[in-house]
Amino acid sequence: MKLAKNEYTTKTLIKYLQSKYGVKQSGTDFTANDIQQYINRKALPPEYGGKVIKVNKRLGIRTITLHEPKKRTLDSYNVKSDN
Repeated sequence: MKLAKNEYTTKTLIKYLQSKYGVKQSGTDFTANDIQQYINRKALPPEYGGKVIKVNKRLGIRTITLHEPKKRTLDSYNVKSDN
Protein backbone atom coordinates (compact mmCIF):
# COMPACT_ATOMS: atom_id res chain seq x y z
CA MET A 1 0.00 0.00 0.00
CA LYS A 2 1.40 3.36 -1.01
CA LEU A 3 0.93 6.16 1.51
CA ALA A 4 0.54 9.86 0.75
CA LYS A 5 3.27 12.30 1.77
CA ASN A 6 1.51 13.25 5.02
CA GLU A 7 0.24 9.73 5.78
CA TYR A 8 1.95 7.30 8.16
CA THR A 9 1.61 4.02 9.97
CA THR A 10 2.58 3.95 13.64
CA LYS A 11 6.06 2.67 12.74
CA THR A 12 6.66 5.21 9.99
CA LEU A 13 5.43 8.07 12.20
CA ILE A 14 7.91 7.01 14.89
CA LYS A 15 10.68 7.00 12.26
CA TYR A 16 9.58 10.44 11.01
CA LEU A 17 9.63 11.93 14.52
CA GLN A 18 13.02 10.35 15.26
CA SER A 19 14.52 11.68 12.04
CA LYS A 20 13.12 15.17 12.59
CA TYR A 21 13.54 15.54 16.38
CA GLY A 22 15.92 12.73 17.41
CA VAL A 23 14.45 11.92 20.80
CA LYS A 24 11.67 13.36 22.95
CA GLN A 25 12.46 16.35 25.14
CA SER A 26 12.76 13.91 28.05
CA GLY A 27 15.68 12.27 26.23
CA THR A 28 13.83 9.00 25.58
CA ASP A 29 12.93 7.48 22.22
CA PHE A 30 9.51 7.88 20.64
CA THR A 31 7.34 4.76 21.13
CA ALA A 32 4.03 3.35 19.90
CA ASN A 33 2.55 4.41 23.26
CA ASP A 34 3.53 8.03 22.50
CA ILE A 35 1.82 7.81 19.12
CA GLN A 36 -1.35 6.45 20.76
CA GLN A 37 -1.37 9.36 23.21
CA TYR A 38 -0.98 11.84 20.35
CA ILE A 39 -3.88 10.14 18.56
CA ASN A 40 -6.01 10.39 21.71
CA ARG A 41 -5.21 14.12 21.89
CA LYS A 42 -5.83 14.44 18.13
CA ALA A 43 -2.59 16.38 17.61
CA LEU A 44 1.15 16.18 18.00
CA PRO A 45 2.46 18.24 20.92
CA PRO A 46 3.42 21.80 19.99
CA GLU A 47 7.12 21.05 20.51
CA TYR A 48 6.86 18.43 17.73
CA GLY A 49 5.04 20.66 15.23
CA GLY A 50 1.51 20.61 16.66
CA LYS A 51 0.08 18.99 13.54
CA VAL A 52 -3.51 17.74 13.72
CA ILE A 53 -3.92 13.95 13.56
CA LYS A 54 -6.64 12.13 11.65
CA VAL A 55 -6.85 8.34 11.83
CA ASN A 56 -8.28 6.08 9.11
CA LYS A 57 -8.27 2.39 8.28
CA ARG A 58 -7.23 1.34 4.80
CA LEU A 59 -7.17 -2.32 3.85
CA GLY A 60 -7.27 -3.19 7.56
CA ILE A 61 -4.24 -1.03 8.37
CA ARG A 62 -4.49 2.05 10.59
CA THR A 63 -3.10 5.09 8.83
CA ILE A 64 -2.31 8.37 10.54
CA THR A 65 -2.60 11.58 8.53
CA LEU A 66 -0.94 14.79 9.72
CA HIS A 67 -2.45 18.16 8.80
CA GLU A 68 -1.34 21.69 9.54
CA PRO A 69 -3.42 23.15 12.36
CA LYS A 70 -5.53 26.23 11.83
CA LYS A 71 -3.68 29.45 12.60
CA ARG A 72 -5.79 30.05 15.71
CA THR A 73 -4.61 26.69 17.12
CA LEU A 74 -0.96 27.61 16.54
CA ASP A 75 -1.46 31.00 18.15
CA SER A 76 -3.08 29.46 21.21
CA TYR A 77 0.01 27.28 21.68
CA ASN A 78 2.34 30.15 20.74
CA VAL A 79 3.97 27.90 18.10
CA LYS A 80 5.25 28.90 14.68
CA SER A 81 4.37 26.74 11.71
CA ASP A 82 7.14 24.77 9.95
CA ASN A 83 6.05 26.34 6.64
